Amino acid sequence: MSEDISIEHYCMKCDTRRQMLDAECVEVKHRTGFKGVCAVCGRGMFKFAGSKHKNRPAGYYEDRKRQKRLEKRREAVLKNVTVGSVVYISSEDDPTSEVDSGTS
Repeated sequence: MSEDISIEHYCMKCDTRRQMLDAECVEVKHRTGFKGVCAVCGRGMFKFAGSKHKNRPAGYYEDRKRQKRLEKRREAVLKNVTVGSVVYISSEDDPTSEVDSGTS
């Protein structure tokens, strides 16, 4: 599963961010990661692939935040509503409306 992937990651030996050479995509404990070597010192490097590498559509995270915020609002509103506080009135039960029964 070797691919030409350009990844920059923190090198522990160089103590700075370096380019990862010979990066290949590997799976560890059902998670995807990248394994390669440091371009300067040659030490092995590994980086778990975050959600940026999952090809999310543009605006995915903003929509997700918006949905969570709306869900919290719904829960807060429903939490404050008591069972008997909402009353539905139909025109049939309205005592102020005059209904012609058809008898004269």
